[in-house]
Amino acid sequence: MIALNICTVRVREIEYYFNKNKDKEEFNFKDKAAMHVYAGTIERYREQQFKEVVPTEVHIIRFGDVAIATNPFELFLDFGNQIKARSFAKQTFIMQLTSDCFGYLPTEKAEKHGHYSAYISSGKVGHQGGEQLVRESVTEINKMFE
Repeated sequence: MIALNICTVRVREIEYYFNKNKDKEEFNFKDKAAMHVYAGTIERYREQQFKEVVPTEVHIIRFGDVAIATNPFELFLDFGNQIKARSFAKQTFIMQLTSDCFGYLPTEKAEKHGHYSAYISSGKVGHQGGEQLVRESVTEINKMFE
């Protein structure tokens, strides 16, 4: 139950922060930013109790020799480059943060190195979702160019 232990630690961190600042009348941006990682981890844990997959709206469009692929993420560069490199289109454009905003979509390497954009709280899915997005986007693009 690693996830439960992480959640318990996150709740304790939030409680500690509030207790340490109990005399404050209002929490400002700096306070909210300090709690983002902890609250985001708890939120993601709760979401994962009810669903394994995050439904994602994407659109694949062809204009002549050009393909456009949309998604609701801020992709790490590797994912966009993989789609472009494997696309049969002469030119492929990746449109990010469309139809919704699901946050950053980090690579496995980024998750292991712990940058803020790869924190659990910074997006709705991890690198496995990015790999699936690449596979499915490339498949749909290439169907239009066969």
